[in-house]
Amino acid sequence: MTRQPLPQFRQLRIFVHQLQPFARLVILQLQPFALTFVRLVTSQLLASHLLELQP
Repeated sequence: MTRQPLPQFRQLRIFVHQLQPFARLVILQLQPFALTFVRLVTSQLLASHLLELQP
C-alpha cells in the first residue's frame, strides 16, 4: 500500500485553485445584494414579530 494521492483528487485541487479568483470576484459582486437581502429579511422578521407582540 503506497500512500500516493489519487489523480482525481489532484485534478480537483488544481480545479479549485483555478476557481479561487473567480469565486472571490463572484463573492465581491454578490456582497451588496447579500447585505440588502439580510437587512430585508431581518426587518421583515422584526416587523412580523412586533405585530405578533401587539395585543
